[in-house]
Amino acid sequence: KFDLETMTLTSFRQAVAVTYDKEALCTAVSPARSGGYGLIGNNYIYDPDTGAKYRDTDQAKQALCDFYSVDVSKFASLDDAVDSITGYDEVAAKELYKKAFDEAIAAGYITDADGDGVSDQAIEITYASSASSAFITKTLDYLNEKMNEVTAGTPFAGKISFKESAPLGNDWSTKLKD
Repeated sequence: KFDLETMTLTSFRQAVAVTYDKEALCTAVSPARSGGYGLIGNNYIYDPDTGAKYRDTDQAKQALCDFYSVDVSKFASLDDAVDSITGYDEVAAKELYKKAFDEAIAAGYITDADGDGVSDQAIEITYASSASSAFITKTLDYLNEKMNEVTAGTPFAGKISFKESAPLGNDWSTKLKD
């Protein structure tokens, strides 16, 4: 009924990465936050002597543009190209979900017994929380709503959902690592 292995595919993870407009997610869920676009956030310092931040380097900016397939040549500057990134690309996401489906079928992770082009298995992504709250509910509702919108018409339509973990308490980060 459920598949865990498809989430290991790079194409699937890339699809999820471009399923969400990061600023829109923050605005909808927690307006005081700002969107994150890479594994290394805005406040990481690469030179403690000067306080220079990694995200301010041309290399970091180019890495974001490369990941999100932004053609820098179409912008007046690298900064303008980076500023155009929302993290959301529905067309690319749909293509990547189809690619992930094909790869998952080939690997035997999922099946399509009736040949309708839709996964027979569902994918549940667990969102670890320390305690249930209105914030967690709002976040999961948003993630699921947008996931359903973007996966419509793909092999994963209605098959991917975010669920809250059992409340893990104050040591949730340790339990998550374990």
